[in-house]
Amino acid sequence: MKKLILFLLISISLCSCAWANVLLGTWESELYTVNPETVALTSIGNTGKYMDTLSFRNDGVLFGTWEHELYTINLATAALTFVGDTNGKYLDTLSFRYDGVLFGTREQELYTQLRHFRLFE
Repeated sequence: MKKLILFLLISISLCSCAWANVLLGTWESELYTVNPETVALTSIGNTGKYMDTLSFRNDGVLFGTWEHELYTINLATAALTFVGDTNGKYLDTLSFRYDGVLFGTREQELYTQLRHFRLFE
């Protein structure tokens, strides 16, 4: 049970797309679906990298970060496609706004489209 709770806290993503009623998560480098009623895990596949964050874009494309790299993740195979570098930033969270603008946070800082904003002084 500890492993599952930690798993859910590490990376979990909800989507308002075709995957709207499915929870996704990662444990180490494995990508899983999570049944919200039974909490049963079903492996999609191995990403080959430990995903730090997950987030769906409105069109249903799943994105994730590993260290300072941004990837799209194939929902059928868990295969990664490199999108780009996050300017050397290791992000704690990743989220898309309704219009597709990507945001990431690290500690007290907010990043969007390669720009940096300080949240707290």
